[in-house]
Amino acid sequence: MGDHSGMREKMKIYRALFEKKSDSTIDNLQGVVIELIEYQGNGSSPDDPVIITGVSSETEGLSAERKYLHRKYGDSHEYWKISTMEIIVHGKNHLNKVIIEMKNGKKEEVFFLVKL
Repeated sequence: MGDHSGMREKMKIYRALFEKKSDSTIDNLQGVVIELIEYQGNGSSPDDPVIITGVSSETEGLSAERKYLHRKYGDSHEYWKISTMEIIVHGKNHLNKVIIEMKNGKKEEVFFLVKL
């Protein structure tokens, strides 16, 4: 059994875009390029990082990491803040290690592998 949150997120996006609400909604989508960002893994360790695909730059990758944290832990202003961020080497991969501090003081490590 794997983590299917990325697939669920992709399906939500597809449904939102392609449920036919009216002809004008569909017409407004013509010529729009839709890029989907996918998340796989749970990020709990370097051996199971959150793998992010569908981004085209490091800036988009960092933004995708923040979105993942927001979805998993809630609003950063209310529930958590980033304590530290660093790049670590794990095998052949360079991972982003993010330590967040929850409002109650508990710290969580989340590992990301962004594939450009």
